[in-house]
Amino acid sequence: MKPLFCSLLGLFLFLFLPLILIADDSITANDLAEAEDFAKTYYPIPTGADTWCIIDENGQAPSDLEIDPFFFEKIGISGNISKNVPKVFFGYKNDKWYLMVNQYTIKVIPVPEGYEMDSIISPGAYVLSANDGSAVSKLYNRDTNTFMGGQNSVSSYSGGIIVTSPFDFRGKLEEKKIILYDDNFKTIHERPFVSGEKMTTVRPPVEGRVVVQETPRLVNGRLDQTPSKYQTTIYDQHLNMVKALPNGWQLSYQYSDGLAVFSKKTNKYTDPAQFAIVDQQGKILLQTRKFITSGGNRKFSFIDLKTYLHGFIDEKGKEIFPARFESVTDFENGIAYATEHIKNDPNDLTSDGRDVCYELSSEGKILREIKG
Repeated sequence: MKPLFCSLLGLFLFLFLPLILIADDSITANDLAEAEDFAKTYYPIPTGADTWCIIDENGQAPSDLEIDPFFFEKIGISGNISKNVPKVFFGYKNDKWYLMVNQYTIKVIPVPEGYEMDSIISPGAYVLSANDGSAVSKLYNRDTNTFMGGQNSVSSYSGGIIVTSPFDFRGKLEEKKIILYDDNFKTIHERPFVSGEKMTTVRPPVEGRVVVQETPRLVNGRLDQTPSKYQTTIYDQHLNMVKALPNGWQLSYQYSDGLAVFSKKTNKYTDPAQFAIVDQQGKILLQTRKFITSGGNRKFSFIDLKTYLHGFIDEKGKEIFPARFESVTDFENGIAYATEHIKNDPNDLTSDGRDVCYELSSEGKILREIKG
């Protein structure tokens, strides 16, 4: 009788345990705050193309994590790209999306059919991506079950500001109206951008700056790919113009700690790209041929295109770490992490070696070697 009881109990837990973990779908501000705290303690790592596992800061599966990450078909990270969006984990299972509130609670996120979760802005506002292959993001109001800016729109969010703009997927962009909303969907400001013979791209507002890029069109309607004709203008959060950059510069990495990275090519595509570090007033602080890959804490990683190794420079172009690392993270709170491959015999190309992970300081020091 006991084996039968254990089998029935196991079947019960298998079928109904996920239901015990799922709370009602009324996500509150407290849930979102708790979910942010949860995401500060644990880290998702990919285990396959669309599957993830969660580990703690020691690289171990946390013993107090009652949510089985393998319950989900995939795990996403809201705010993984923009620092201004709450960083939380959400999971997907059987056509439903869930917010990971804490170690033992998940809540259903109501997502309309045909869309996938992208980011959670507030308890009632989500950025959703169409799953038709277009990769178009739209802002969804849970309370009214509507998309801001209409069904045929593109949305982005950052720092308390939402931008939506009508978009014609056939490439006919006569006019784009950029509307700024607050978290309660109240219109702050709106302004039309007349595209005419130009393709207008509005980048999400970050740190009070909105970057608008325009690409001219040729007579036949195709885009003019001549790099020197690209036009980029920086606006503030109310869409007042701050600075028009010289032609050719395009945004590569959004503002972080007051600085953004722009790049441009010459009309000869064989020439290496130029990169510029630009402050919030549009002033170019540095122009360099170093291939900048990202930035944080006013320090910027670059890659040596001959060795494909990474290093760091500051906003003045001074190297704080030479290109010696296989991979690096951005600096955050003065700390970054880097991996270096050390060969047993540097003169033997076939020699095996080991990968070493370091904790780096923004002052250019290796603080410690992290043991695997």
